[in-house]
Amino acid sequence: MDRFDEKIIGYESTKNILRQILDTLKRPELYKSKGASIPRGLLMESDPGLGKSLLATVFIKESGRKSYVFRKTSQENSFLDELRAAFSAAKEAAPSILLLEDLNLYVESNSPYSSSSTVPSITMKMKSAEFSWEMKHRSRSNRQL
Repeated sequence: MDRFDEKIIGYESTKNILRQILDTLKRPELYKSKGASIPRGLLMESDPGLGKSLLATVFIKESGRKSYVFRKTSQENSFLDELRAAFSAAKEAAPSILLLEDLNLYVESNSPYSSSSTVPSITMKMKSAEFSWEMKHRSRSNRQL
């Protein structure tokens, strides 16, 4: 039993995917030797209140990596400077994890940029990370690693 099972009831499919990602982070050479790429980013998306933060917290603890949590703290555009600083700190401490908490709060509801597709678009622009890892991984799921 790991922390996922201790802390989270249900979500078996999601927990298994997160375990697989953790395994690639803990044993990157094995995966690289098999042709798999190591994920540089992960985007968890669902309605508010469904446990993404808890899953992310457990993931961070299981990874054993230094982590940074970024939450929107100002109502002004200064959060972009704070966000750049968070990415910079995480990059400096690499390998590390940067958790961007509650991305839906980054775009004001009355903003012309506010839509269900905006948050992932903003995330992709902020850092060119491999959010498609899960799809790549699924295509290789028939191969033994």
